Amino acid sequence: MAFKKLKTDLGFWYSISIDRAPAEMLTKLLIMHLDREVLRDILAQVSTPGGMGITTARSAVRSILVKACTAACTSAWSASKPALDLAKTVVEEKIIPGVAPIIEAQTKLKDQIVGIITSVTTPVTDKLRDTIFTPLMGIVLGPLVDAFKAAIKGFNTQTSAKLTKVNTEQGYRDMVSDVSYSYWVESPMVEAYQIIRNLDETHLSTFCSAIPGVSAWSFISKLDTMLRDLLRRAIYTTHKMCADMDPSAALAKVLGQLVHDAKLILVSIVSGGVFMMIGDFFDENLIQPCVELVKPVSDAIPEFMKTLVSVDGLLEEALNDIVKNIIDACCSGAATGSTASIDTWQG
Repeated sequence: MAFKKLKTDLGFWYSISIDRAPAEMLTKLLIMHLDREVLRDILAQVSTPGGMGITTARSAVRSILVKACTAACTSAWSASKPALDLAKTVVEEKIIPGVAPIIEAQTKLKDQIVGIITSVTTPVTDKLRDTIFTPLMGIVLGPLVDAFKAAIKGFNTQTSAKLTKVNTEQGYRDMVSDVSYSYWVESPMVEAYQIIRNLDETHLSTFCSAIPGVSAWSFISKLDTMLRDLLRRAIYTTHKMCADMDPSAALAKVLGQLVHDAKLILVSIVSGGVFMMIGDFFDENLIQPCVELVKPVSDAIPEFMKTLVSVDGLLEEALNDIVKNIIDACCSGAATGSTASIDTWQG
C-alpha cells in the first residue's frame, strides 16, 4: 500500500507489478522517476566519435547509473529497516492497546447511531435504490461503455498515425496536449466527448428530473476528466515503452493495459459520479434530519470525550456507508456484463 501511494504521488498511475524485494521495488521506482528528466539529460551528453556506437555507449552509462541507484536504495532500506521494525513493535505493543478501547467505543456508538436513524434512512434509501439508482444503471451504462470504447478507439487511431513521433519528447507532449481538445480533429477525445455531452441531454435527464436539485454536471465532469486522464497515462506509457521496443509493439501492449484499466474504473466512475450528483439531496434528506435524532446521544457524551469521539462525524460516516453501499451494489451488479463489452472497442 505504501509503495502504491508513493508511486501515485510521483505521477505513475498505470499498473506496476510488485514482483521484487522492497529495495528492488524502490530502485525500480527511482529509476522510472529519474528517467523522466535526469537520466535523459545525462545520456544526451554522452557522445562518441562520429556517433559510432552511441547506443551502446549510452546503455553502458545508464547501466552504471542504475547500479549506483540500486546500491543507494539497498543501503537506505537496510538502514531504515531496524527503525521500521522498532516502530512496528511500538505500535503493536504500546499504541494499539491504548487506542483499542476508543476504537471499540466508536464502533459501538456508530452501531447505535445506525439503529437510531434507520427510521429516517430506510424510506429514503429504498426510494433511491428502487426508483432511481437501479433504473439509472440500465439507462447510462450503455452510453458510458460507448464513451470508453470511443476514447480507446481515438487513442489507437491517433497514436497509430503518430508512431514516428510518440517516442520523441516533443511528439509525446503534443499528443498529451491534444487530449485536452474536444473538437480538434487530432484529439483522441472527439468522438468520446460527443457521447459524454449527449448524456445530459438524453439519458441523465430522466435521472435528474427524479430528484429535485440534482445536476448531471458533476457526473459528466468526473467522467470527462477520468477518461482524459486515462488517455494521457496511456500516451505517457507508450512514450516510455518506445525506448525499449518497437513503437508498434509498444502501442499493442498499451492497448491491452488501457482496456484493462478502463474496465476497472468504469464502475468507479458510475458509483462515484452518482454519489457526487446526489450531494445536496443527501444533505437535505438524510444528514440534516438525522442530526436531530442523534442529538440526545451527542449530549450524553462528557465534554472531555468529545475531542476523541465525534457523534456528527460518526453519523456522516454511517450515512455515507449506507448510501455508497446501495450505489455500489446497483453499479457492480449492472456493470458485470457491460464492462466486458469494452473488449469490442474495435467493432
